[in-house]
Amino acid sequence: METNKSTILRVFFKKILVNIFYKGVQPFLFIYLRIFNRKGLHVYCHNPTIETCENIIDCMNNTRRRFELLSDLKGLNYADGVFYFSLDDGWRDNLKVIDLLNAKGIKPFLFISSNSSNRGVLWTDVLRGLGYKESEVSLLKRQPNSKVQNLLAQIKLDSTPRKLMSLEDLYIIAGKCQIGLHTANHPILTNCDRETITKEISDNRIGLKGFDYFNFLAYPNGNYNKIVADVCRDKKIRYAFTTSKRYDTESLEMAMPRVCIPNESTKAEVYARLSGLHDMIRLCV
Repeated sequence: METNKSTILRVFFKKILVNIFYKGVQPFLFIYLRIFNRKGLHVYCHNPTIETCENIIDCMNNTRRRFELLSDLKGLNYADGVFYFSLDDGWRDNLKVIDLLNAKGIKPFLFISSNSSNRGVLWTDVLRGLGYKESEVSLLKRQPNSKVQNLLAQIKLDSTPRKLMSLEDLYIIAGKCQIGLHTANHPILTNCDRETITKEISDNRIGLKGFDYFNFLAYPNGNYNKIVADVCRDKKIRYAFTTSKRYDTESLEMAMPRVCIPNESTKAEVYARLSGLHDMIRLCV
C-alpha cells in the first residue's frame, strides 16, 4: 500500500513540475507553432471538459490555424495552417461541449462504436467498475480478443451506468457533428483475427444504419497492423486514424496521424502536445 501511495505521489508531483515547465516555455511554443511549424493538425479527445475545448480553440486561433471539416480531407497530408477536431467513443458529456464547439464554428467528427453506444459503456469501463485495476485492464488489452470475449461473456455488460451517448442522443445532435466508424464493440483490432476485424467493421455500419456516416474509421486504442490495414482497405474504408502523431509511410491512408489532448488539459499542456514537446519530455522522464 505504501508503495502505491509513493508512486501516486511521485506521479502527481512530476505532473506538477512538468506543467510548470510547460507554462514557462509556452511563449516559445506559441512562436514555434505560429511561425515555424505551419503543418496541419488533427486533434482528438475522448471526454474533454469545456475548459479543455476552450484551451484547444484558443491555441488554434492564436497560432492562426483555421478549422476544416474532416470529411473535406483530401490526399495524405493535412493542409498547412489547418486543424481538424474529432471525438472518440461518443461520451455522453460530449453533448455539453458540442454546442460550445459549434458556437466557435467547429463541427466535430465523432467516431462511434455502435454496440458500445447501445450498451452505454465500453467493455474496459465495465471491468473498471467491477474493481479491475488499470494495470489489469491494460494487460487484457494485450490479450487475444477471444480471451477477452470469454471473460466478458461471464459479465452482464449493460449493468454499468450509462457513460456513452445513446444512438437516440446521436440522432438529436447528428446535424451538429459528423459521424464515423469506431468498430461495433471497441476491441483491440490487433488482437483479433481477420474474420473478427471484418465483422467489427460490418456490424458497426449496420449499427449506424440511418445515420449519414462517413467511411472513416478510428482504431480503438490506436492499434493497427498490416492485417488490420488490409481489411480496412477491403472494406472500403477511406481513411483510418491512429493515436500517433507520426505518418506511417507503409500504411498511408490507413494510418493517418492525430494529436491526443487529454480530457483535462491546461493551455500550456495543449501547446506542449501540439508542438511535440510533450513527446520529447516523455522520452526523458
